[in-house]
Amino acid sequence: VDNIAGGNGTVGTISASGLYVAPNTTGSHTISAKAAFDGSVGNAQVTIGQGNPVPTITGFNPSSIAAGTQAETIAINGTGFLSSSTVTFNGVSHSASFVGQTQLTILLSATDLATPGTYPVVVTNLGPGGGASSPVVFTVTSGSQATIATGQTPYAIAINPLTNRIYVVNRSGNSVTVINGADNTTTLVAVGTTPYAIDVNPVTNKVYVANSGSSITVIDGNTNATTTVLVGVGPTSVAVNSITNLIYTANYASKNTTVINGQDNSTQTIGGTVLPDFSYPVVAVDQGLNQIYVVNANLGGSDGIVYVINGATNAITTSITTGANPTGIAVNSITHLAYLPNIWSGNVTIINGQNLTATTIASVSEAHVVAVDAVTNKVYIGGESGCPGCLSYIAVIDGSTNASTTLPYSGSFGAVAINTSTDQIYVTNSLNNTIEQIDGPSNTGTSIKVGTNPGAIAVNSQTGKVYVANTGDNTVTVLGP
Repeated sequence: VDNIAGGNGTVGTISASGLYVAPNTTGSHTISAKAAFDGSVGNAQVTIGQGNPVPTITGFNPSSIAAGTQAETIAINGTGFLSSSTVTFNGVSHSASFVGQTQLTILLSATDLATPGTYPVVVTNLGPGGGASSPVVFTVTSGSQATIATGQTPYAIAINPLTNRIYVVNRSGNSVTVINGADNTTTLVAVGTTPYAIDVNPVTNKVYVANSGSSITVIDGNTNATTTVLVGVGPTSVAVNSITNLIYTANYASKNTTVINGQDNSTQTIGGTVLPDFSYPVVAVDQGLNQIYVVNANLGGSDGIVYVINGATNAITTSITTGANPTGIAVNSITHLAYLPNIWSGNVTIINGQNLTATTIASVSEAHVVAVDAVTNKVYIGGESGCPGCLSYIAVIDGSTNASTTLPYSGSFGAVAINTSTDQIYVTNSLNNTIEQIDGPSNTGTSIKVGTNPGAIAVNSQTGKVYVANTGDNTVTVLGP
């Protein structure tokens, strides 16, 4: 080979039977053979091409599954995958589906997922070249998970932690499913037409449901008996001040805000809080300041407007301009700062509730869901790409400095909830039918498979359980201890 008798490891070797064994490197080589009977020499050119790559595994989606889950498909992400790649899970071969050079999928059986633990996953490519990836462990968690049937289209969730009752708005079912957190039994309570939003006063044990017509249904948490309170037309948001026992609802169609006295259900209307040609308004309360915010998002794409209401007088204190199309608001009850993600301008408006000034900081693109951890003084904002395979982001903002850390994900985010006792953050991801659980101290994440099209989410601050409304299959997933 290349004038080297018998060849070598660099150019390839010739066996005693005349078989050429190629080297591990690419290149072209000349193989010569001499006939014994007449001494003639024949030459042949051989080109050594690139062999199959050695695959690598970078992660899984979801990144873990709770023990006891039935058969579930997981995606293996990495590099160097082939249509002929094989996969073992815990040493057992599993049939792999080739998605692309960076992703394979396998089906894990109920047996695979029966016991909590960490299990090695290996991807192997056959020769030429090829080889086995380094094993990467997949985690089967010990956390419990339950699925509860609800009414049609579970859309919003509120929790009374004092009674351990969970209230799920069924938008298409004109009802609220009441879940007993102790045993997951349910009661269905009829409410108004197309209920849209919900909030709870844990002190009085009353639940307030905004119906899309012109009413609020008040549910007595002790008996589940209901009372109807007439408000403005098109209430789209409801918020409770449990200190003053006043309830606020922003009314889209009648362009005003209704104040309900929780003691006798009497009402007062505040005009001029909802602007024409603005999308559904959102209302929030800073209980410590007794201040109410009514957020207006401009459908035309220009800046939004927030009206600030004095809770003692029901007078409009001022209006504050935000970025383009604010889609929500979260209030830090300790610092009295309110955070509004502006989906079209890709930034966040921060309102100082004490002096009613506003600042703007950059954020992730298409930011639209927000939650505040008042204990750690961090703000979590989800922005989305909305397309399969595209990156979405969760921004973690330090409330003291406004410095931001961006966490990349693939998905479409619906809502954020926080367990302030454990410093765990939960974000619904409807594109992947998962919950993205973020560890607050490390900003590391875990994907947890739930029902179809998860949207609303809430944490019971007393039990630590997480409740996820899955609009696609009319269920609530319960996660937690």
